[in-house]
Amino acid sequence: KRIGNVETAYIVGDYARGIDSGLIDIVLIGKINNSELNRIAERRGKDLSRKIRHLVVTEQECCDLWHQLDLNNALLIWGKPIVKK
Repeated sequence: KRIGNVETAYIVGDYARGIDSGLIDIVLIGKINNSELNRIAERRGKDLSRKIRHLVVTEQECCDLWHQLDLNNALLIWGKPIVKK
């Protein structure tokens, strides 16, 4: 609850492709408390011995960045899938 309203969350990048590079990239859509997100990402990253990078975007930004984020190969981990318009 402290993180805010996460509508959708995806894992992208290496982890989404099944590669354990030590880096977990997450894309979040919603109204997010960035300071709380930073705290959680740092803590969970230490728990997992991985670096967690996160990007918070709007649904429109997600669609605009579709190819750069390789969302065709992303793993939906929370919420409703984004449909590219």
